[in-house]
Amino acid sequence: MIILLTPTLYQVKPFPPTEDVDFSFSYTGGDQAVRNNLVIYRLTDNKKVYDQTIDSFSLKHKLPTNTLVSGVAYKCQLRVGNINNQFSQFSNWVFFWVLENPVITIDNIDYANYNRVYNQTVTFSATYTHSNDEKLQSFRYILYDNNKSLISSFSEGFSDGAYPLTQEITGLTNEVDYYIEVRTISQNQQEYSTGLIKFTPFYITPKLTSAITVENLSIEGAVKVHANIIQIIAKLYDNFGNEIVRNNVQYVDDDKIDLNRLDYGKLVIDEGFKIENDDFVLKLWCENIPDDKVFLTLYSNFGKIELIKYNDKIHAFSHVYNVRHPAHFVSNELVVLPNQQFMIYMKSQYQLLDLKILLT
Repeated sequence: MIILLTPTLYQVKPFPPTEDVDFSFSYTGGDQAVRNNLVIYRLTDNKKVYDQTIDSFSLKHKLPTNTLVSGVAYKCQLRVGNINNQFSQFSNWVFFWVLENPVITIDNIDYANYNRVYNQTVTFSATYTHSNDEKLQSFRYILYDNNKSLISSFSEGFSDGAYPLTQEITGLTNEVDYYIEVRTISQNQQEYSTGLIKFTPFYITPKLTSAITVENLSIEGAVKVHANIIQIIAKLYDNFGNEIVRNNVQYVDDDKIDLNRLDYGKLVIDEGFKIENDDFVLKLWCENIPDDKVFLTLYSNFGKIELIKYNDKIHAFSHVYNVRHPAHFVSNELVVLPNQQFMIYMKSQYQLLDLKILLT
């Protein structure tokens, strides 16, 4: 007596038409199944679009690439056959979508500059787009170390994809490589991953000294710590006005830049510092500053401040636009030997400058 039991066809998650997909099923008992027959219908008009039998002992049917059309819903059934080409009853119906993969882009990685991010705490932001207008259901960020070992899988977020997908990540170590991944699930259960994207934090580590103030909260039995920190980023340019990529900047003793080099034109600080605020303190560590030459210029919307060294003093000339003569401020006198490091201290308040030279 021949017995062919009805197989059970498993659910199929959405897939793009350019990928071949296995339609898996279970079959236990009865005659040995040596072939299977998969039939697929378009859901909108119930038209049969695929009807193929393959000879295989495997409990799966591989659908060839580009058999179906993207953005369309389908239903399918499967049956198994024995060595005598006798077939079982068709399995349960399974409904599925054929969808293109979404496009997910993490927007705040500087891909043009060695995949950098510029802080130890970064709120990553990703955009989700889909050519089939498939709505998003949820997303998750995953962080890996430089060996691609898991550091953290963050909590699942929920969104339809209309707005950026964000995740704050803290405690990133400066100049250490990491990998970030975003995984998504759509409203029709399409799963997708960006894969592992390499990035490197690159930031100036603040040195916290007098920037910290402490407040005693006696009622709460706690201490409140205040820190006001501004990260100031400098950019180095050559003599043709081209910015020199940070990785190509050559340092002296790992922390100094020699601006006397012929190929280094100027150092520009245009982020985090504005002299028009007037009330500020500048500390500048230097050595081998040439005499009788402007070595530092601070610009603002209202004028500029030029620093010159001569006669063992630092001279500051404060130019206010539309004023004919600059104000002239002079530091203390200090003999500085060649290759000896010294600090220039300049405090600005109420349009007045207090200048000092100190040996470090």
